Amino acid sequence: MPSRADVWVDPHDDPATAWEVDTEAGAQVQARERVRLPDNRHGGETGAERIAYAAPPGMPAWAWRATPTAAVIEELKLEVDLQATLPGALIAAEVVLPHTTNEKGEMLTLRLRSAPAPAAAGLTTLKLEGLPTQLQREARVWRVGNPDKPIDTRGAYLHRVGVGLPGSGRPAQAWIDELRIASIVAPPKFGDGGVADAGPAELTPPPGGEIRRTQVTLQSDGFRIDGELFFPRLWRSRGETMATLASRGVNTVWLDHPPTPQEMADASYYRLRIVCPAPTADEAAGVSSWDRVLAWVLPGELDARDLDAGLVKADDARTLPPNAQRPLLARVTEATDSWSRVADGLLVPAGIAVPTSTPKIEVIRLDIGPKLTAQLDAILGDGLAIIWLPPADIAAAVDSAIANGSIGVSYLATQQLDEPDDATIAAAGWLEAINRRLRLIEPWLTGPRSTHPVTGSPASVLLNRGGVRLATAPSLATAPAERAEKLLLPGVDETARVYRLSPAGVAPWPLERIAGGVGVRPTGGESPGDLLVCNDARVVKSLQTYTAQSAPRAAANLLEVAETRVRDTEALTSADRQTALRRLNESRLAMSRRDYASAYDAAHAAMALASTAEVTRRDIATRQSGWLTSSPLAVLPSTLTDAYRMNQLLASSPRGANLLHGGSFEDIDELRRLGWRRPSANNSGVQAASNVDVELIPEAKIHGQRALRLRGEDRRSKSRIDSPEIELHAGDTIEITGWARVATRGDRGRLAISESLGGEELVLTSGDTAGEWKPFHLLRATSAETTIRVTFAIEGAVTADIDGVMVRTIEPLGVARRPASGGMR
Repeated sequence: MPSRADVWVDPHDDPATAWEVDTEAGAQVQARERVRLPDNRHGGETGAERIAYAAPPGMPAWAWRATPTAAVIEELKLEVDLQATLPGALIAAEVVLPHTTNEKGEMLTLRLRSAPAPAAAGLTTLKLEGLPTQLQREARVWRVGNPDKPIDTRGAYLHRVGVGLPGSGRPAQAWIDELRIASIVAPPKFGDGGVADAGPAELTPPPGGEIRRTQVTLQSDGFRIDGELFFPRLWRSRGETMATLASRGVNTVWLDHPPTPQEMADASYYRLRIVCPAPTADEAAGVSSWDRVLAWVLPGELDARDLDAGLVKADDARTLPPNAQRPLLARVTEATDSWSRVADGLLVPAGIAVPTSTPKIEVIRLDIGPKLTAQLDAILGDGLAIIWLPPADIAAAVDSAIANGSIGVSYLATQQLDEPDDATIAAAGWLEAINRRLRLIEPWLTGPRSTHPVTGSPASVLLNRGGVRLATAPSLATAPAERAEKLLLPGVDETARVYRLSPAGVAPWPLERIAGGVGVRPTGGESPGDLLVCNDARVVKSLQTYTAQSAPRAAANLLEVAETRVRDTEALTSADRQTALRRLNESRLAMSRRDYASAYDAAHAAMALASTAEVTRRDIATRQSGWLTSSPLAVLPSTLTDAYRMNQLLASSPRGANLLHGGSFEDIDELRRLGWRRPSANNSGVQAASNVDVELIPEAKIHGQRALRLRGEDRRSKSRIDSPEIELHAGDTIEITGWARVATRGDRGRLAISESLGGEELVLTSGDTAGEWKPFHLLRATSAETTIRVTFAIEGAVTADIDGVMVRTIEPLGVARRPASGGMR
């Protein structure tokens, strides 16, 4: 079924000939036969079709053969291995335009050609790529000769392939070896409203060729599809059309079921890959091709309790027929060591460590999760709709995934991406902006590469791929201060050339000598982008060509997102708002004169101003005299006013009795009797490992005689302590308070404080506290009777001391609930 296959190949091993020589231009055919030739590339012999011919000087003899019908898309590539006695052979594609007719009333055909090949001894490979661009060029030429006739290139498809054999007026020979056509996709059918469907479900290939099924592998450095590296930008489908997802830069769709034939066809047309649960053996046997599937994923969000069932499902997936063999993924939140031995790769939330050499894809939320939504609803009483996260949060999560070596990103949201409201349109636009950047720097995100920290920017890393280096920069950053610290680029000398790289262009960037090596000024504000370190003019030229094509849409999209963000934010001061509005005007003017790079930069400057103001305002809201704070009201810019009001009222609101027993950590036997526990790998996936100590310490306590200490000896250390269950009533508002002191060794250790009401978005984390005890405060609310446990967990080389923990109700709440009509947008 070539409508869903990636590569069609004719190795010319069959005895029947397939190429027909066009003699209308004076060419003569003297012989046409199948032969065997020595295969100097792979050893042994290879099949070929020999053509003996004669053609007038300067006039090629065209040999044509039928091919599977294939839509003219950017990925469509033609290659033929050929040996000829005369130099200058070329390859051509004959393309049919189904919506345009010629003077005979037949569908119009146009020919797209490669440049002539130089003289070469032995086999040479002729290539034809970039067919959509060539098609538009030929269409313009046709319009010049037919000014009164319309031409419509929609639905154009490949009909046959030709080889132009040079003529000299004397007998000549050519041997056509292997013909390859990559990315065969059935052409679409167009109705009045656009694409009606992705083409016929079945296409019969011409005699002699064969479909080579897609091979997908997953290693520690990323996915490979038929040997080509691939960085998935996953979207967890909520029912959006594949056209919508493709337009927003998504290249892989996560379905919750094996794809239907129509979904496979749609994915083919829009060049999307699919991640989904594995089919049963019977389902797999009933489908001839699973070529659009990138990987199978085990259903559900998994923890240690699912290991046994996961092993069974993994074994089932690995015994599927050969055409359905794919890497296996698992979405996990803990027990990554164990799950890494079950699945080939892991989908994990940001900050979850995985074993070395285990491929990971970080899961990035674009909207608030159901638990945070429930918390806001319980506190504010709005009946809240789904709310998209601020762009700065999404950008920071993507930057972190890059720095942590993620071999892909997986976006997750509760709301559909194609809803018509302004907030969703802006969120989809920001997703597109993020994906445009990821697509641009994809060569440095997969494959063999080295990663080095960049001194002066904790969020940046220097990626070295084949000697071409890329220093990543934060996706959203304001212009650096005039005397901002320079970024020290390891391994870069003064002879290097540095360029600022964004989806709208490539521009030189100054390099200077600084203490310790070579440095550069940080990017940001009106000069956004990653930094390319490269002396190869060909690489720079290739990137300039690519960004010139993507710049118009990249700039227009970012301007639209920035306009919405500046209009809706409440965080900007009057002066900053005026500056942001001025930047937006500059962007619009640049768009009008088609200066897309300047338009993109000005829109980014406005966007960065708004986002930085929101982050600053949120930091102020969560800063309670040095407290470590987790509040549902402090996550979103639109609830920060409520967070300020809550902070003021908490100071005077009376508290109920402490509901948590043992939070002073005085006696280990009493803690066991009260229900404190240290989970084991058998029930929660947290190892009671030898490299982790849990003890009560008498020294340097904050309250009473002892404190709880959790200590991890190395970066693989993990442990946690759970409190006894605490019963809560519907309508309770509670606070969890206590003291923590954290000492880390290295930059990855941390303490995490959580409970079951808030979910992962409200987990309170702390790095090193510089030897000081820090008070912590978690605010939560209930809408129904429930029980909770408070959890203290460490990860990495860290020592965490905890003391004086209490859980108390706030009586009364003290925050006037919003009226029903005042919900957030």
